[in-house]
Amino acid sequence: MSTPVLPSTDTKRRALIIGNGSYTNLSSLSYSINDAQDLGEKLRMMQFDVTIGTNLVYDQMETIVDEFLNIICEKDIVIFFYAGHGVQWKNQNYLLPTNDDELTSNDMLQYHATNAGKLLQQIIARDPSTVVFLLDGSYNRDTSQSALKSVGLCNISAPMGSFVVFACGIGKTTEDMSNNDRNGIFTEHILKHIAESNRTIEEIMTRVCNDIATETNEVQVPFCINSLRHGQIYLNIQHRKASLCPNDIHPNAKWIQNGVTVAGGNGSGTDTNQLLNSWGLYVDDDQSILIADQLNHRIIEWECGATNGGHVIAGGNGQGDGAHQLNCPTDVIVDNDSDSLIICDRDNQRVVRWPRRNGRRGETIISNIDCVCLTMDNNGYIYLSDDHKHEIRRYRIGESQGIRVAGGNGCGNRLDQFNEPRYIFVDQNHSVYVSDSANHRVMKWIEGSTQGIIVAGGQGKGNDLIQLLFPQGIVVDQTGAVYVADGGNHRIVRWSNGATQGHVIVGGNGRGEKSTQFNWPFGLSFDRCGNLYVIDLYNHRVQRFQVDIHS
Repeated sequence: MSTPVLPSTDTKRRALIIGNGSYTNLSSLSYSINDAQDLGEKLRMMQFDVTIGTNLVYDQMETIVDEFLNIICEKDIVIFFYAGHGVQWKNQNYLLPTNDDELTSNDMLQYHATNAGKLLQQIIARDPSTVVFLLDGSYNRDTSQSALKSVGLCNISAPMGSFVVFACGIGKTTEDMSNNDRNGIFTEHILKHIAESNRTIEEIMTRVCNDIATETNEVQVPFCINSLRHGQIYLNIQHRKASLCPNDIHPNAKWIQNGVTVAGGNGSGTDTNQLLNSWGLYVDDDQSILIADQLNHRIIEWECGATNGGHVIAGGNGQGDGAHQLNCPTDVIVDNDSDSLIICDRDNQRVVRWPRRNGRRGETIISNIDCVCLTMDNNGYIYLSDDHKHEIRRYRIGESQGIRVAGGNGCGNRLDQFNEPRYIFVDQNHSVYVSDSANHRVMKWIEGSTQGIIVAGGQGKGNDLIQLLFPQGIVVDQTGAVYVADGGNHRIVRWSNGATQGHVIVGGNGRGEKSTQFNWPFGLSFDRCGNLYVIDLYNHRVQRFQVDIHS
């Protein structure tokens, strides 16, 4: 068995991305610029240092290549991607600059185009651990205005340590086509698969090739050359935590009863110091608060101590289904390994991954699902609640269907059923906790079980301590105690492991807007210090309750 190779702490990830589309003589390419920009953004999400050049003339191509070669260090992981016109001549492949009018004969290629094989050898000479070399340069083209008559690319000598992928077979050509009106077919499928966690390069590229071959009825079949020397190479190793909870909450812990507004609290509205019917929240390690600001169709981040408002980090471009838009997002988590947001985009019936830093658009990773809330376990699986099918599904990124792990037996109150499942928590043993809202209970489904266990509520709706009323956000601590946002009772309740009733830890003072009150608590989270954060839905604010260090 090959030994998996994981990026070490001193390994850098570097990518050079070139997209040429606006040629002087050759036909223009519609998608190569988008291809370069979108792949660059994707790789940045995967912690690559990315250099991008678009519509480059020859001198610019030479400069960007030379500068990139100079920064490659020993043991680096390197990706090179080219989308544009290419040509073969005398068993060499040349990548063409946009000022192709200066290529008056094939002889000029060696002086006025980039030799792909030579470039690969130059990268290898810098002694990186791995080179992934992606060539999308075999476009069918009108040669009537060009002195370059050959088509397609020829085979290439792939030195040890490299993995070379041609967008189509040797000597073949592809059309300048798109299925999504943004990316070429080759890049579309690279974007779909390249960030999949815990897959080797071979696995990723096999999926890319198979998808393209199937989609085009084998008219276009990418060609791969594998000369890797270090066994299994992974581009996106994921070591994720389970659903967020503090490491240790004392069983007798108490919280200061007066909450402090740490986001919103300025009435309902669209300004960045306001919220509008927000649902889910995520508290990061630095105590920044990310909020699914539902009716403002955005994810907004409030930094710790911010007083003037938050800043929009996803959506905020009006209600819609564009890649730059959201439509009533209800939940958000952070994937720290890729520094991206995972968003439940409810009314678009999709789950979106969005770069956390300067992201301009999201990528749909799961579609056609009536998702309400989501979380992620320590293996990188995403769990979604579907309140139309009354079930919880688990997905590996890249999967379109997932598997059902709880419910799915119709709407009802049996132990194998839900009635409007909402928030989810997954513990280290992959037991799934669900706020079964319209059944007024919290359920625990042990991994592999066919029915759940009631761990809170389940005694009909009401305000007694044995009851819940439309429970929402949930968190489970290291002892198995369940913390519940008891929405209709305007309180947060803790149910110890095995308890037959809960006790109120904050709220429970009637519906209102005082610092000791809620108007429908929804999302619930803790920071690493054990402080409690609650989305106060109809007060359009987030309240923080300090853990009482004297308790």
